[in-house]
Amino acid sequence: LMWRGGCIIRSIFLGNIKAAYDKNESLENLLMDNFFMDAINKCQQGWRKVIATATMYGVPIPCFSTALAFYDGYRSKRLPANLIQ
Repeated sequence: LMWRGGCIIRSIFLGNIKAAYDKNESLENLLMDNFFMDAINKCQQGWRKVIATATMYGVPIPCFSTALAFYDGYRSKRLPANLIQ
């Protein structure tokens, strides 16, 4: 069963998360599920434009930009940070 009452995340989204783990119980990250991978890929260009525009106007959006940095890092085999290790 999924907890839904009082949660700000609506049940349809929770259902998508549950479906991802039902398909693959050892799923390490939702970004590896086809549904979420497709959703991110579909919206990626707009996501980047929002961050670029906000940055140009001096509007801080730390959650959006940090999430994008995580996403870019997660899907990259080699990054400059590898030099640190």
